[in-house]
Amino acid sequence: MDEYSTATSQNMIKFIFFTVEVATTKEEAVTPSTGKKVMDYASKLSFLNQFRPTSIDRRDTDSLSIGTKHNADITIHPNGSFHIEMMGGSIDTLVTVERWISRIANLFVKSGAKGLQFDIEFRSHTDIESKTQLAAISRIFNSLLINSALANIQRLSTPTYLVTRIRPHSSTKSMFISYHPEFVELSFRLRPLTPKMMKNRFLINAAEALIDVLIKQLGDNS
Repeated sequence: MDEYSTATSQNMIKFIFFTVEVATTKEEAVTPSTGKKVMDYASKLSFLNQFRPTSIDRRDTDSLSIGTKHNADITIHPNGSFHIEMMGGSIDTLVTVERWISRIANLFVKSGAKGLQFDIEFRSHTDIESKTQLAAISRIFNSLLINSALANIQRLSTPTYLVTRIRPHSSTKSMFISYHPEFVELSFRLRPLTPKMMKNRFLINAAEALIDVLIKQLGDNS
């Protein structure tokens, strides 16, 4: 598949929803005093306005939740963890999400945390528009069902989807494609990143690599 056809196929992959989970690589990497500073600053409109908020929920010191005009929910915790869930979107949506992740991670650094590294996990419930690709998904699912170890337990139950682990991209620790007869789920975990490393398409490159593997497994049915 050439560069043009790959880009075209990637545009056919839409996220019904996706989540990005971010957490520090070490427990207690963020002190309570730093966490309080983060929560206080994150609650200011000067910080919140960048997300185009539609709702804000500050639950004492435990969490700050933000609903946005992008159909996203962002939740920040004072221990250095945060997550983003977005309804809809495509690969292009991750441009905005990357910027959000970087700014939130840097907020902990600016508030006094030292030597932070973050684990980032991406998981999507993914829809594919092409009917021929949907047929390919169903064929792959049925083939895996017959040939995998799970076939031995079909007398007891039928799995909703089958998870396949693929060779990681250079920026990831692990990558998975989960097949259902009518859709797929894509997921990966990045190698630990410092806030300074959160640039140059750190999330997009891994997502594109995973989508490319999916497209190749489906075959060029565009």
